[in-house]
Amino acid sequence: MLQVVEESHSELFAVGDPVIVTSYELGMNHPGGFAEYIQVPDSWAVAMPKNMNAYTAMSYGTAGFTAALSVFRLLHNGQTPAMGPVAVTGALGGVGSIACQILNKIGFEVIAANYEMASHKDIEKIGAQSQIDRSISDDQSGRPMLKAQWAGAIDVVGGNTLTTMIKGCQPLGNVTTCGNIGSGDLEMTVYPFILRGVSLLGIDSQNCPMDIRQKVWNLLASDWSIDFDPDLIHESSLETLQDRINLMLEKKSKGRVVVKI
Repeated sequence: MLQVVEESHSELFAVGDPVIVTSYELGMNHPGGFAEYIQVPDSWAVAMPKNMNAYTAMSYGTAGFTAALSVFRLLHNGQTPAMGPVAVTGALGGVGSIACQILNKIGFEVIAANYEMASHKDIEKIGAQSQIDRSISDDQSGRPMLKAQWAGAIDVVGGNTLTTMIKGCQPLGNVTTCGNIGSGDLEMTVYPFILRGVSLLGIDSQNCPMDIRQKVWNLLASDWSIDFDPDLIHESSLETLQDRINLMLEKKSKGRVVVKI
């Protein structure tokens, strides 16, 4: 959600300041995520970078921020392009597609992991060089470790897919986790952690510290900015929003949805 400050009782923001508000309690315990006006604590607001506009900010949205925060955590924990390819699960979804594009832009080889194999055109649009389907990304062998197939991973699914990403990671690689649509359980041994030194990094876009939140948005407006494919950005009114939500629940949605009020 993006706002221009209309009224302020804060020393941090003045009337007219453009800000971005995502996460925290907005849209859950604090209603108004799709409202024209809303009152929020100043601690929830991020100053919108000068070289970012409203449409671009909301094209990224919470999913884009989560994707960028995942990349940020990988880099902060020592992941480099020289280590090898990074796998991204749910690669055609909101978080996954942006994560793939950011990784590609900063020099990483990207492996797109989706439930089913996608068209070459779709994979090329998100900046991935290769792809795998659930037969590889959701390993059912039950083995405690797998052949190392990727240097790191960004997982948005959770459950056995996350387990597979960890089991198949190369030594000293990093795997981020930000979703649990597959499951909230993590059933595995400690062997990938103690025999390969794999790191599991949790992504908390909900209550991310403001200094990191601002850094990540600044990166999205500069070095990590991506050129959104028009086919991956869909506009919706409030009247058609439920149809878009239904597509997401049916796993038929690709890219991002920007709600125009």
